[in-house]
Amino acid sequence: MRILIIYDSIYGNTEKIVKGMTEVLNENHNVDIFRATQTVPSISLYDVVVIGSPTLSFAPTKSIKTKIKSMVSQASDQKRFYIFDTRVDANKKENKVFSFLPHKKGYALDDMVKWLGEQLQIEKQSFYVKETEGPLVAGEVERAKEWVEVL
Repeated sequence: MRILIIYDSIYGNTEKIVKGMTEVLNENHNVDIFRATQTVPSISLYDVVVIGSPTLSFAPTKSIKTKIKSMVSQASDQKRFYIFDTRVDANKKENKVFSFLPHKKGYALDDMVKWLGEQLQIEKQSFYVKETEGPLVAGEVERAKEWVEVL
């Protein structure tokens, strides 16, 4: 199976998740990895597209937004998408305002689903960091590997 991974990473946490996924996927699949700022081949060449972004101010990065919007016309209901974000778990923060905002605004993951189109085959997942700049919560790379093992 041919798999395309497109991601952006600000503090290195999303990149660590991608590297973990790649370890598993490279065992049985052809995997191409691109940063969102790079030129990406047509998604029509791939069976599965994985897209990952950190959550910044409850949204994905501008590079991911641009990349997704440029590929929407190539998306079809036969294409499988796995999308993920890395973010602080608002339910574990003690700040009441912080825990309230995501329920009103949403997360990067919600925006990415909306831009791709909810009618597509989309699997989604969030991976958590302890604070805005990280590090990843213990066990998140392993959880990412398990998430893609079914491909």
